[in-house]
Amino acid sequence: MNLEDRFKHFGEIEVKDKSPLYSILSLQIAEDPEMIDICSVIPEGQPVANLLFASVKDLLYIQNNHPLKNYYPEFTNEVKVPHDSYPYFKDFVINNKQDVIQRLTTNYVQTNEVNRCAYLFPVLHYIYEKIGTRLSLIEIGTSAGLQLLCDQYAYAYNNSKNKVGNINSELTLRSLVREGDIPSFLSKELPIKDRVGIDLHVLNLLEEDDVRWLKSLVWPENLHRIEVLDKAIAQFNKSDESIRLIEADALSCLEELAIECDTESLLCIFHTHVANQLTIEQRHTLLESVSKIGKRRDVFHIYNNIWDGQLHVESYINGSRNEELKIDTHPHGEWFDWPIRKKELRDG
Repeated sequence: MNLEDRFKHFGEIEVKDKSPLYSILSLQIAEDPEMIDICSVIPEGQPVANLLFASVKDLLYIQNNHPLKNYYPEFTNEVKVPHDSYPYFKDFVINNKQDVIQRLTTNYVQTNEVNRCAYLFPVLHYIYEKIGTRLSLIEIGTSAGLQLLCDQYAYAYNNSKNKVGNINSELTLRSLVREGDIPSFLSKELPIKDRVGIDLHVLNLLEEDDVRWLKSLVWPENLHRIEVLDKAIAQFNKSDESIRLIEADALSCLEELAIECDTESLLCIFHTHVANQLTIEQRHTLLESVSKIGKRRDVFHIYNNIWDGQLHVESYINGSRNEELKIDTHPHGEWFDWPIRKKELRDG
């Protein structure tokens, strides 16, 4: 898919009902050779529209006056309708061309979408309740590591007033169970021994530039995601949990890190909305690495976007691979389906 088609797809499919501003801008960028030429510097594998829009928004945060700001709810209380936004958008990009290109060539799309923990938390509970052993976590594409603290947040499902998880957390994550029963948390604890995150460029939540980049990756109309991000950062910064964040190519160090994790714990390797940035060959390499790890120790692999959008939960127990769960999820964790019925848990 060429750059023009990728912007068309982004505008017509990915953000059509989620970000009117980005939808309109994407479709007009697709018809503008000058803008397409600017985007041609984006490294292969990066989501081009997300990276361009985040680069522009990052610059808007640090520039005081430009009429483009009037189309972003974060910057004004009187937001203009997006239909005539493109001339201002292009003017901003052209006038800041070198700063935009610098971001396009050095930054990564590494959205730390905390609300995905709404489905990761019950998945990890399912694993713990099934195996009965404390967990060690390795996250690929960890960004700033916020999902490694999934047990430190509170959760409320289907607008329930009842919370699970850390009910005293700075943050309560909310999600709808679209199909199936609300997950049963038979155990009140979720013991986690190791928390390891790997990323090509780890973001430091104590650095203003890195926090601003995380916010720049959030689509402009999604102000609730900014609020969630702020609270998750506050929870992260006050947490006393030991988290190891490693700046590296996960494909080159995953097997070594798996050996280093506590051998008495059950290893869980997970990544969400990351594998789409890998080549087909790299995806095969990743799966082969997990398989090799599974021959040496028990491991669960939780992932999506390798071959399809579903969340897959696979186990290697005593070297034998098994598909545990396949779950449909919203990209930002706003809903998910839960395939395990309460009756099955009781019967099991």
